[in-house]
Amino acid sequence: MMFLELHEGTIGLDDIKRIVHKLLENKAVFRQLSPQLYNDLAYIITPTLASDHNEANIRAKFHEVVQNFVIQGDSGQP
Repeated sequence: MMFLELHEGTIGLDDIKRIVHKLLENKAVFRQLSPQLYNDLAYIITPTLASDHNEANIRAKFHEVVQNFVIQGDSGQP
């Protein structure tokens, strides 16, 4: 089980990337990720030179992930 408590305004870009790495490293969480959620998390941590891959967009994507993060158990319940 994993608990995260986030306080708006105090989280840095390094913190965001560290949280995403921990989510992707957790095998129980990884198995439950939808393809869209995986793509969102990968966007945050994948280095790229794309013009839309900047801190503001990474923060926006992370905020979106936090708001919509749901993992379903074996019974299908969130």
